[in-house]
Amino acid sequence: MNALVEVILVKPCAGFCIGHEVAMFLRNYFFRHDGTITSFISALKLACSKHFSLEPLSFLCLGMLEEDCEEFWRDKFEALPQQILKYAFGLPSCASAKNSSNSSNNMVEGPSKLLKLQKDWGSVLLCLYEAGRHDKVQLLDIFCEAVSPNLHTENVLFVSKVTCENLSGVKSRCGEGFIAQVMNMIRYLPMKTLLHVHEVWGYHLKGMSEDNRCRLCEAHKGKVD
Repeated sequence: MNALVEVILVKPCAGFCIGHEVAMFLRNYFFRHDGTITSFISALKLACSKHFSLEPLSFLCLGMLEEDCEEFWRDKFEALPQQILKYAFGLPSCASAKNSSNSSNNMVEGPSKLLKLQKDWGSVLLCLYEAGRHDKVQLLDIFCEAVSPNLHTENVLFVSKVTCENLSGVKSRCGEGFIAQVMNMIRYLPMKTLLHVHEVWGYHLKGMSEDNRCRLCEAHKGKVD
């Protein structure tokens, strides 16, 4: 199950990102039914069907699977009807852009940045899971907590929130959350296990921007020291 969550929900290879409401729907559907992968996939199909039938720009998800995603999105945006373009420019990723001119370049910038952030964000979740699985924490639980609006701050990327201060806030608001639980248990891991966790972390963090790697390392150091 954890492998399925990693491939479909955490990594951006599926071409779309799952929000908190959908994540909780998938989790609840999974546990309230027979708890099988089949039930989980059935719930995911229901969620995807609703999204792709109601969201006029959902076809742009295909761009995440293209080798040159920016070129794909640029071509698609230039061919969009005026009404759909107006709708697209009202989306948060475009409305918050510094350059307010309605051009295909601005439209491409939002999804491109989101894709890069999603890759780094997913790497952090996998790092948390690698440590948490030694305490039987499930990746789906970490994922559902990570996409919760209660954890959102001004920074979009989750690694910017993984600090001692913020984790203390999570604990005070939510009791012992899964993420706080993982960060707390790292200090108690046997040295042999901890060295293995660090080795796996190095694999997950390949390709992550240097700034985000530093933030993650600082968060970990502050929690373990």
